[in-house]
Amino acid sequence: MKKTGVAIIGCGAISSTHAEAVVETDSAKLLMVADIDTKKAETLANKYGCDYTTDYKELLRNPDVQSVHLCTPHYLHAPMAKAFMEAGKHVLVEKPMGINFQECEELNEISRQTRCYLGVCLQNRYHATTAKMKELVDCGKMGRILGARAFVTWMRDKAYYEQSQWRGTWGREGGSLLINQAIHTLDLLQWLMGEIKDVRGSVATHFLSETIETEDTAEALLLFESGARALFFASNAYVSNAPVYLELECEEGTMILNGALTINWKDGRKTLLEDTTKNGYKAYWGIGHKYLIQDFYHCLNSGKPFPVNGVEGSKAIRIIQKIYACHGE
Repeated sequence: MKKTGVAIIGCGAISSTHAEAVVETDSAKLLMVADIDTKKAETLANKYGCDYTTDYKELLRNPDVQSVHLCTPHYLHAPMAKAFMEAGKHVLVEKPMGINFQECEELNEISRQTRCYLGVCLQNRYHATTAKMKELVDCGKMGRILGARAFVTWMRDKAYYEQSQWRGTWGREGGSLLINQAIHTLDLLQWLMGEIKDVRGSVATHFLSETIETEDTAEALLLFESGARALFFASNAYVSNAPVYLELECEEGTMILNGALTINWKDGRKTLLEDTTKNGYKAYWGIGHKYLIQDFYHCLNSGKPFPVNGVEGSKAIRIIQKIYACHGE
């Protein structure tokens, strides 16, 4: 089987998740990792038996590297993705694909022009529970979606922001709570409910006002073209990373995601589905990354469109930017 040569850029916490998934993908081979921190790059390379570099630009000129994973700070995602696609490399970028919608539009245009795959790590779409919700909505069994509620209550303390100076800044993180953590839930809402007509909301900094210039709390009302509406609340000021709560009220019943998925049917039936993608390490993330990455290379090698492409990846960014605009940011 032909294997795509892969490089991972950025050897921080999420890089091991990417490396593990690539190693377990038959159609991909991890060739190199890159980080400006020599120790981080060397440690990851030794763990997975590949080469490393401290200069990511070496990878632009390496013909064996056909695809790159961008696990770098937010503000580097767009310029790096642009450079690699223009060099003819396929790109899988961690969320957010850009720190504003304009960056996303530019990347999508470059992807179209170069015909390079551009994928975005919105891995929660690949969880067993959310995939079942999507299946039931799309096949019509739940009837029309009437409304939704979603709550994200996680914890990001002062130490989290102090360990990486780019976090908590508008210019380098592009926001905080919404664009870094709650982006996954906003993506699920629009993925399940369809095109958005209007967004109203606000952001605040209640818990970390002396540490970050960005938001740690947000609320929004999402109005959809279908006539449905969704209430959304998120905060990084909780004491732990609680399971995301997502409820869809439909004509034929209600689907409640709260770790497991519970479906209360209008006729009195009840269905329970555990999230089989969940594991012990950061259980609120699950292991959707693995399935997304394997699907990316399956699509790349078969010539099929990748479902979580740049166009899809930019939709949540547009929602987030509208919430920030409501607040005057």
